[in-house]
Order: sequence, then structure tokens, then C-alpha cells
Amino acid sequence: MKKQSFININKFQKVLSILLILLFLNPIYAKVVAQPTVLQEGKNIIKSNYVNTVSDYVLNAPDLTEMVKRLNDPYSDYFTKKEYSEFTGSINNTFSGIGIGIDLVPEGIRVSRVIENSPAIDAGLVAGDIIVQADNSSLVGITSTEEAIKYIKGESGTYVKIVVHRGTEVLNFNIQRREIKSPTVECKMLTGKVAYITIVSFGEDTGDLFSKALTKMNDLGAKSYIIDLRYNGGGYMGTALDIAGHFIGNEPAIIIEDKNSVQYKYKAVAHDKLIDKPIIFLINQYSASASEILAAAVKDYDKALFVGTTTYGKGVAQQMFPLSDGSYLKLTVEKFFSPQGNIIHKIGISPDFKAADDVVDSLKVANLLLSGASVPKDKSGYMRIDLDGKEFYIDLKMARSEEYWTTFTYILSKSSLNNSYSGTNVGWEKITSDELSSNIFQGFSNYKILSDLKKDLDVDKHFTINFNMNIDQDSIKAQGIELMEASTGKRISLKLEANKNTVIATPIEQLEKGQTYYLIVNDSVSDINGKKIKQGTVIKYIMP
Repeated sequence: MKKQSFININKFQKVLSILLILLFLNPIYAKVVAQPTVLQEGKNIIKSNYVNTVSDYVLNAPDLTEMVKRLNDPYSDYFTKKEYSEFTGSINNTFSGIGIGIDLVPEGIRVSRVIENSPAIDAGLVAGDIIVQADNSSLVGITSTEEAIKYIKGESGTYVKIVVHRGTEVLNFNIQRREIKSPTVECKMLTGKVAYITIVSFGEDTGDLFSKALTKMNDLGAKSYIIDLRYNGGGYMGTALDIAGHFIGNEPAIIIEDKNSVQYKYKAVAHDKLIDKPIIFLINQYSASASEILAAAVKDYDKALFVGTTTYGKGVAQQMFPLSDGSYLKLTVEKFFSPQGNIIHKIGISPDFKAADDVVDSLKVANLLLSGASVPKDKSGYMRIDLDGKEFYIDLKMARSEEYWTTFTYILSKSSLNNSYSGTNVGWEKITSDELSSNIFQGFSNYKILSDLKKDLDVDKHFTINFNMNIDQDSIKAQGIELMEASTGKRISLKLEANKNTVIATPIEQLEKGQTYYLIVNDSVSDINGKKIKQGTVIKYIMP
């Protein structure tokens, strides 16, 4: 076993931008004596630089495509000059086309979004349009996204004729393709001043874009951050180390091991200050490579909570080697590990809170966990959950909304008795096992919870609610009184009539037999003088 050495790299951090997970900005390759053929060039490069010993079977392949294939390495590849340009463009989110995002539907390809300042938006395409034909080729029933894209993308300056279904209309467009640059970082502010930053890939300018996004969100008063790495397949290693510096500072962020088993530690790029607010990272099985470098560094230093599913598990780095005819070899040349030496390859980064997107929206999980970032002195109406040694506060008003109720009940189902607390006017009270199993208690802990309602709506079709004051008609209409389906959070439409101190609530929709509902009287209900009721009330009703 070869002796390992560790080297701390303390200077010239910006030079790290030449190091890539998928490619290198400025390719560094072994010197090759001029050879008569590109095949011989490639053969020498593979033999000298590939991370593992290369057999004669590989080196005796008749062409470079076959030679790379015989390596049996899913991350090594041979690119023609054109393929290389497309590959680098994909990392930088740059391509030649009309500027749309697509989904496959039985009728063709649906426009999911239209990129700003693109030929598509200039032509008048809108999200929801169904493209059924491109250049006289039918797209109806197409089953491959890659195949669909081939019909739409093309060289800048060329045109594509498309037929679009928009509702009952059939529209024809002739759109000139051009180079599209879509940003690799997007940000917006979510409910509760939660800054949401998506990193699409780790391109050349992604580090600068991320810094600008942080500044923008901070200027808007961000109280917490969600960093979304879902579906991010990687990019430049240097960019990942740059972004990591915002979370861990100028600390070792990755261990690289070369083909000789020599290990090097590289530090994250130093920035003026670290993010000092609650952070949640979103990851899934498609988060790979540079995404895993960033995630592993942040997780090793315990700087964030990770929500989602285990990442892809790509712990090997590639380098690009140019050949004399303009083509390129992409070869696996190194292995990499987390700062603490944890193995990433074929293992991945596991979440602290599991939330598979086919079960629950992990973004909603994160947003809800961060919804109470600024809890007032009176903690009534909030819930505290301790996860991975960090405290998260849930705004129960948001939790019991129709949009977030199922997300909230999912979080409850994954929480344990020992880490959940209910907010009161004096602090936090640990939740008992009985209380934890009751969604009505959790979602409405600051409400008065009455006994279950025993009533057969098949008889009189309405609920009668009596108050000790004359009720203002307008205060009951703006979600003052609601009927909520217990499992989904769906609000059932009600006809509300107030007569002095009595309100008649009549469901407009048919209630389902055996289904549980919550009849909610919110504390926004007031009397005719504008005085609100002291406390909201909720009562469970099971449709007989």
C-alpha cells in the first residue's frame, strides 16, 4: 500500500477554478510528444493520466471512442469538437435554441417556462403551450426528452417551424434560433423572509452569481436560507469551493487523491463574512459531483440541515484533454473525499431529514421548518422541532393552510417525542406522545379544541355556531370560519349567514361519508364594533 501524504493548499485559491469535476477551464495535460495520429495522442494521454492502471486490451482499441468505452467508466468520454462545445455549454447553462423549458405530455411537448430575452418570448410563446410539430415532424407521443430537444435546438441563425396548440387555438411560428444564456443561479424570497437560492449547475460565473444572490436576499431582509441542489449534476470544482467559502470560510473543503494515492487538501475560498442565519440544503438522487463537494463540506462542518434524499454518489473527478484535431478526451483522473475523509463515491451524501419529492415537496418541508425564524416572546401559535442538533420553528398559521397542511402532517409523522415542543405565552412545552399523534392538537395548539361534534348533516345540511356577541358579517367571510378536510387541508366552500350572535355555516360541496373535517372559527372573527374574539376554536367532525 502506497504511503499517503497530505498537502494543505493555503495560497492562490482563485487558481482552483482550473480544477473541475466534469472539466477544467484551462486544461492541464501531460506533455505528449508529437504523434502521427490522434489515436496515438489519445492512447498516450489515457495511459499516463487515467486514475487506474490501463490494460493493453483498452490501449489496443481501433479508435478513441472504443478505447474510452473499454475503460468501462461512465464518467470518461470522447468528444468531437462540436460535442465538446455543447458539453461546456450545458455546464454554463448556455445553448443554441429558442429558449424554452419543456415537459413531455401525450399531445406533444409542453412549454413549462419561457426564458427572458429569448426568441421564444419574442415570438409570443407562453408557458402551457403544447408544441405538436417541429419542421414537419410530429411530436405527438414522443417519449424521450433528449429526442424532443433535438427538434427544437439547432445552430444559431437557423429557423425552426413549430405548430402549437393553445387551448382550442392552433398557432404557427417560425422562430430563429440564437445562443441562449440562462443563469445558473436563481433566487427569490419565500413566505417568512426565507431566501430561496437554486444552483442549476456549477458554471464559470456561478460563484459570482451566488454572491450576488446572497447580497440581494440579505438586502431584502432574509431571515434564513434554502439552497437547492436538486437535479444539479455538477460542474467546476473551483466553483463549488468558491461557494463553500460562504458557509465554512477558508477551511479545507475537499480531499483529492491522485492515481499514485497521494492526497491533497484544498481549502474553500475566503469571503468577507459567513452566512450566520439558519440554512437548509435540498438534495436528491440527482445531486452529483460538484454538488456533492459543496454538500459534503457544509455537512462536515455542521453548517446546515439537509432535507431530501441521498445524493448520486460520484466521488471521482474528470479532466479535459484537448487533441490536435479539436476533439477532447474527458478522463477520470482523481478521487475525492469530504473534508473529514468520508467516502462519497457510490455512497453519496445522506439527508438529515428524509423527504422524497414523489412523497412530499421537500421545498415546502424546508420552507415550513424555517417559517418561524423570528419567534416573538409569546410563542403561542408556533411549534419547535429539534433536528440534527438544530432548532426549527414552525408558524402554525402557515402549517394549517391548505397549501402546507399535508407537508406539516408529514413532518409530524417523522418527528419523535423527544424533539417536539408546543409554544405558549411563557415558552416551550414538551409535547406528549398522545399530543404528538393528534394532528388537530399540533396544528391548532393555540386554539380551543372542543369535543368531537356529533351531528348528522344529512338531516339539516348545516352547522350552527353560537357566540356571546353580535357577529360582524364581513369578519366571518374572509376565512373567519372555515371547514377543513383533515387529511388534505382542503377547504370546503361554505355559505355563511350571521344573525346577531348566531352563524349558520352550510357546506356548498358534498361532504364524503367517513371523512374527518375540522370546523374552524379563527380569531379574526369580530363583533359589530370590531372587537375580535379572544381565541380561535376548532372542533372535529366525522361525516357519518
